[in-house]
Amino acid sequence: MNINKREEFDIISRWKTNDIMVSICCITFNHEEYIGQAIDSFLMQETDFPFEIIISDDCSTDGTADIVSKYQTKYPNIIKPIFQTENQFTKGVKLFTDITMPKSRGKYIALCEGDDYWIDPHKLKKQVDFLEQNLQFMGCVHNTRYLENDLETDKLVIENVKEEYTFFDIIDNYIHTSSYLFRYDCQYKRDIDQYLKLYYGDRYHLLVFSKFGPVKCIDEVMSVYRIHDMGFCSGANKKVKYLRELEDYLAYSKAFQEHEDFFLKLFLRSLYGMDSDYIDAVVGTFSTELDHGDAMKIAKYLMVSIADNQKVISEYSVKIKECNDYIQYLESENKDLSFIKYIKKIMKKIFSK
Repeated sequence: MNINKREEFDIISRWKTNDIMVSICCITFNHEEYIGQAIDSFLMQETDFPFEIIISDDCSTDGTADIVSKYQTKYPNIIKPIFQTENQFTKGVKLFTDITMPKSRGKYIALCEGDDYWIDPHKLKKQVDFLEQNLQFMGCVHNTRYLENDLETDKLVIENVKEEYTFFDIIDNYIHTSSYLFRYDCQYKRDIDQYLKLYYGDRYHLLVFSKFGPVKCIDEVMSVYRIHDMGFCSGANKKVKYLRELEDYLAYSKAFQEHEDFFLKLFLRSLYGMDSDYIDAVVGTFSTELDHGDAMKIAKYLMVSIADNQKVISEYSVKIKECNDYIQYLESENKDLSFIKYIKKIMKKIFSK
């Protein structure tokens, strides 16, 4: 472990005020190999405003907590660690909402997990400057590069960048957590807190903030997403990924009740598109976790969906029959036209003699 050589005084001396502008929230668990790189990438940020680094270690069983402690000793005015004596994630605690956010003092909140890192020293400055000048926006994100087998690839998380993302854009566009910066200390803070109590997850956080305003996307690569065996998107966790997707859509339908129908449709779309090798296990596990009310809601919506699909199939069947009849008519007309052309050709030969 090589602790950042940049001194705390060098960082703080650039700050023009004493008020915390950004709270960097980092959740970590068994990231001994990676946490140092993540913290270094936070400390390299060149800003003229104060920031704090809140690191929540969820009772790691490796040396992660020791590394965080050593960094905190060197940067006591910047790094604010939270050490758990029992793993909170397994108890259903929302690590970001319940643990790190209550400790944050910043006007803005930036997220990055302990196994990812930032690569642009001006990342925070660029994002904050934009939000300070564009008050209608509730967040600012950017592109992220994948790291696989400890090598940064050319593969980017966002393939087709949009200048801004609305609530519905976020559903079908994956934006990585390490790029998030949210406007938190604002007129919607109380409403945001209420929504954050209902569910958890990175995309859910992005949805909550985007409900109150668009999210700007800076078309630059400023962070790295590390893919490794313990990561959520590894092959070993594919079943978990499918389960989480179903849980997410169901939770979204309840949190954003005005869009319940929309999210239940996405729930069914996810179910229909699931890999056949996993569907039995996923549905079996998911169904045992459903309460009666949710099960009845899904069953009812499924029946309506089946009825709607049958109606559509019937309508298309009629249209297909009409198309087939018309094709047959055109074919017969074409034959008639060919016959007429043939007769004309013969007549022309006769009269040319």
